[in-house]
Amino acid sequence: MGILIAGIDEAGYGPLLGPLAVGTALLRVEGWSPGERAPNLWSLLSKAVSPTLKGASGRIVIADSKTLKLSNSGTRNPLTHLERGVLAVLASAGDVPATDMALLERLATRFPPHACYAGEALAVPMSCGGAEIAIAANVLRGAMEAGGVRLLGLGCRLIGEEEFNALVRDGHGKGATTIAAIRTHVRRLVATLPKYPDDAVRVVCDRLGGRAAYSDVIESCMGESELESLEILEESEARSRYRTVVGGREIGFVFQTESESAYMPVALASMVAKLCRELAMNRFNRHWCASLPELTPTAGYWQDARRWLKDVGKGLSADDRRRLVRIA
Repeated sequence: MGILIAGIDEAGYGPLLGPLAVGTALLRVEGWSPGERAPNLWSLLSKAVSPTLKGASGRIVIADSKTLKLSNSGTRNPLTHLERGVLAVLASAGDVPATDMALLERLATRFPPHACYAGEALAVPMSCGGAEIAIAANVLRGAMEAGGVRLLGLGCRLIGEEEFNALVRDGHGKGATTIAAIRTHVRRLVATLPKYPDDAVRVVCDRLGGRAAYSDVIESCMGESELESLEILEESEARSRYRTVVGGREIGFVFQTESESAYMPVALASMVAKLCRELAMNRFNRHWCASLPELTPTAGYWQDARRWLKDVGKGLSADDRRRLVRIA
C-alpha cells in the first residue's frame, strides 16, 4: 500500500502582463500505512534533493520558486535552479524535452494563443548543459528507488491573459482563475485513481489569499465524478483540511499557507509553474523586442508592466492592449 500526494501551486497571479501558471506534481510513496503522517519527501530523497540553496552541495534544490529565480544582473542564468530542478525530475522518469514547446507538451499545457507567444521553438535547457541534467537525474532516480518514491507526473495549466480576463468576469472575481486550474488538475488526478486502487490520496494546495473555506472549490473540482461525502476537518487561519469520498475513494484535501515549505510536491509544483511562466515571458519579450529593438523586456509585474506599456506606446494596438493587459 502507498500514498499518492498531489501538490498544486501557482506563479503569476499578481502581474499585469503575461499568463497565470498553475503547476502540479503527483508522487507516490510506497509502504505508507493509514494513520501515519504524510511522508517527508525531502527526508526520503535527501541524498539527491535539498529544500534550500544553502548547503545543497550539488543536490537538486526543490523549494518555493520565489526563492530560486536568480537576479537578471548576475553572471548565472536566472532560470538555473528552476530548469535544473524541473528537468532533472522529468529526466528521472523519461527523456528531457529539447525545446520549450516540447516541455509544455510534456506538462500537458501550451502557450497562450496570442501571436506574441508563437514563433520558433527555443532550446532547453537555457541555463545548463544536458550532461548536468542527466547526472542529477541519475542521482535522483537512485534516491527515489531507495526511498520507494515514484514520480507519476508533472503538469501545468497556463491561463493566458484573454482567458484570465474572461474567468474574472464570468467567475465574479480574480480567484476564479486559480480555481479553474485547480479544477483541471484535480479532475486529471481523479481519472488516474483506478490505477492505484489501494493507495491513500492527498491533495495539497497553497492557500488562495486569505480564504479559509474551500468546500465549494472541492465540489466544483469533481466534474462528473460522484462526490459521496465532504467532511470539514479544520478551517483555521493557517490551514483548511477536508476529507472527501469520491467514487468510493477517500481523498484528503489540504489548503495551507506557505505549503511550499511543508510539502515537497507543492514546492515542485511551484517550480513547474514559475518555469512555464518564465518561458512564456521569454517569448513575449522576444516578439515585442523584435518589433521594437529599443524596448526593454518586462517580467510583467505591475510597476514594470506600466513602464513597458508606456514605452511600447502605439507599438501595441488597441486590440493587442485589450487582449494582453489583465483587468485584475
